[in-house]
Amino acid sequence: MKEIGTKQTVTPIPEILLNGMSALTRQTNLYRFTLAFFFLIHTVSAQVGTATLTGTVRDEGGLGISSAEVRLYFDDGRLEVGRTDVRGFYSFEVSGRFELEVSHPGFRSLRSTSVSLYPGAPYEIDIVLLEGDPADVERVELLL
Repeated sequence: MKEIGTKQTVTPIPEILLNGMSALTRQTNLYRFTLAFFFLIHTVSAQVGTATLTGTVRDEGGLGISSAEVRLYFDDGRLEVGRTDVRGFYSFEVSGRFELEVSHPGFRSLRSTSVSLYPGAPYEIDIVLLEGDPADVERVELLL
């Protein structure tokens, strides 16, 4: 026992070892395992039922179109909207049936027929926009 001041004493608590590990080490390892397991389950559940849709929006010369608006109209009424980056790249996680629409000032808009993607699979849809009025919507059928 150590004396602290005049009235308080601290008694060291013996560390209990089990299979070479202290109770604190076992508790910390269990916490880490539980946390890792939670993130694994969360990641897997987030991916179940969704597909990854990526692609590039380009002009007729092959240059990526920056800030093109990419919209997904889902059959259940949902709408997801994104924009292409400086290289014309876009990406979505999708589930359910949807129509894809792409537009940008100075180019004709493009809208697809309704499609479904298989969950867990990656899909790449590259799009070429033609110069013209964005109010002119070109309908296309996606064959996946």
